[in-house]
Amino acid sequence: MTDFIHKDLAAGRWFEMSLAEQLANVGSEFSRAFRAKKSNNDKRYEPAFLRLLELLNLTLNDPRWTGCRKREIARLKENILENIEGDTQNLDAIEGLERYFYYFAVSLKKI
Repeated sequence: MTDFIHKDLAAGRWFEMSLAEQLANVGSEFSRAFRAKKSNNDKRYEPAFLRLLELLNLTLNDPRWTGCRKREIARLKENILENIEGDTQNLDAIEGLERYFYYFAVSLKKI
């Protein structure tokens, strides 16, 4: 059994959320991790990055997301790893990811 950071979410609550809710939460952690990375604050970056990965993995393991959705989530994770953890950071790609996540958060506020 893995020791989860988000124990209540991993216990099942995550799998009750819509895809938009899941990705809005992933986006929050993405923003935290990127801000910390940009300011060279490893103390804040490490935990935020681990939380980000955990939420992405929970989303990938959600049995509701199959086919194209699962491929998009997997590609999203790959893109995040390339642009945050990679040797060179593409700020345009990171801004694009922030916009991508922003729309999920906005869509939830309209509901």
